Amino acid sequence: MTKRHGVLILTPFYEPNIGGVETHLKDLVNYLNSDGGYKVFVLTYQPITTEAKGHYFEEKGNLKV
Repeated sequence: MTKRHGVLILTPFYEPNIGGVETHLKDLVNYLNSDGGYKVFVLTYQPITTEAKGHYFEEKGNLKV
């Protein structure tokens, strides 16, 4: 069995927000995750200024956010 390296990305900006940083990080995650190269985790937080309640964890394919 091959052991994959893990990558943790810490960011206040990620999907479903729309913007340049979010798009770049999505592309980076897809690249690192392709061909089973790296196991990628994204750790983000909900902005303090919003009153909306989001999910604590989301899964998009094999990525956990």
